[in-house]
Amino acid sequence: SACERRNLMQLAPHLVHPLPCIMPTTGWGLRSRPVMRAGLLVNDLLSFDRNRTGDREKFIPGGRLISRDACLGILPGLTGQAITGAAAWHDALAFNTERLVLGAVMAAWRDGAVAANYMKLTDFVRKDGRVTGIVAEDTLTGSRFNVPARLVINATGPWTPEILSMAGATGPSPVRQLTLAMNFVLKRQVIQSYAAGLTSPETASRRKRLLFFAPWRGRTMAGTYYRLHTGSAGDLKVTEDDITTFLDDLNRAYPHARLQRSDIAVIHAGLQPATAGSGEPEPAAHYRIIDHSVIDGIEGLLSVVGVKYTTARDVAARAIGTVLSQFRCCPLAPESSSTRTRLPGGDIPGFDVFLETMQRTWAPALGKTEVSRLVMNYGTECPAIVELCRTDPAMGLLPGGPPHILGAEVAHAFRSEMAQTLADVVFRRTDLGKVCLVEQRALQLRALHQRADRVAA
Repeated sequence: SACERRNLMQLAPHLVHPLPCIMPTTGWGLRSRPVMRAGLLVNDLLSFDRNRTGDREKFIPGGRLISRDACLGILPGLTGQAITGAAAWHDALAFNTERLVLGAVMAAWRDGAVAANYMKLTDFVRKDGRVTGIVAEDTLTGSRFNVPARLVINATGPWTPEILSMAGATGPSPVRQLTLAMNFVLKRQVIQSYAAGLTSPETASRRKRLLFFAPWRGRTMAGTYYRLHTGSAGDLKVTEDDITTFLDDLNRAYPHARLQRSDIAVIHAGLQPATAGSGEPEPAAHYRIIDHSVIDGIEGLLSVVGVKYTTARDVAARAIGTVLSQFRCCPLAPESSSTRTRLPGGDIPGFDVFLETMQRTWAPALGKTEVSRLVMNYGTECPAIVELCRTDPAMGLLPGGPPHILGAEVAHAFRSEMAQTLADVVFRRTDLGKVCLVEQRALQLRALHQRADRVAA
């Protein structure tokens, strides 16, 4: 994970940035100062090459212990607990996870992959017990067609059991249980600058849980709540009981926050494979690459389950290595070039220098805050977007709507990033959806339609 964190900061320096973290120390158990000191040392040793990025903005200092007073200065309100200080270290945080995923897709497309959104798998093509392709449906037009393939990788997460049933798999499903995972984005900053790991005390109905509070765009993101999910992957629902239970967990972990239902701006919820067993569920700890020719007798089909954001690139490289070995064209898979291929917008030797240059050039016209947002979303693609805005006044800030969105971004999404609908632009290409949800602003569709019509024309 530490290696892949460094890779992400190198491959997408505009999107992934260091984040200081803190965890209070207490007593003489696993959270004691001696134990946490040892943990910090091991973490530093395992990530000894963490600063080989060549970018000073990505510097990850060594972990350290801080005093009780310093801890309470960061986390006021913990004075009633037996706090002896805190462990402090650095991790990293993605500024925009949607654009990180999009960057990976666009990088693959740039290097020769064929990427097609709005395509739905409706069936597998099989011959003599072997998968030889899929039947795909274009959900925008309703047309169906076959996609031949020497091998198909099923990476559909919580939909894995449904997909495997289409293929006629008879072995045990690699995803037997699903966990609902949920985070809150709060309307206010509960803590400043640091992310904090805090423990929610055990009660008669809830076991002790480690929760996090992380600063995010002037707000706080808090997580993570888990419960066992029943039903299909498409039946995901967050209940009022989920919300009140999670709020209670957060308030027990950090009573000083005094969180209420009205403090919640956005709820992030999704499904993950869960570890089997009784009690409160947890997400599966490790990924699996499954060859169905071994467990189901189905040739030409692999499944990849349990993938986490940080380590996804490494798992993808391992999956492709498995593919190459199955083709018997490469007994020893070559090193993946994805550790060296920067994502679109990521060709930035030094982030601070690049940001300063962009602000010096464009801040007089757009303002420093707006330039910073554009750089942290688009990186080196930012100048082309700003130039379009400069040469075409209609591509400036959307009138009558929330700030922080340019008509040029809408044009860029349709022209260069495979956007097909306005929902793509709002939720999967730009900041517009985040701004509207987190800042509780109305979405001005008229201005958005006008920009989209101009691009289409």
